[in-house]
Amino acid sequence: MGASALTGNIYYGTLNTEKGLWVGQKTDVTEMACLAVAEHLYTTKKSKVYHLRNGSELVISVQVREVKDGQ
Repeated sequence: MGASALTGNIYYGTLNTEKGLWVGQKTDVTEMACLAVAEHLYTTKKSKVYHLRNGSELVISVQVREVKDGQ
């Protein structure tokens, strides 16, 4: 599984890690993967922190909002 640097889409398939190229069939699982992560963070009530190459941190968390009728 990996994310395309060009489109931002998340794909499932076989990746040649040495060359950074997809081998054979790949399937776009972007929406499925995002929903799975959102449900996981909601259920576990946790945030995830990842360190980026530039030294900053990427924080992923869930925020729940009430929806009013018609909005």
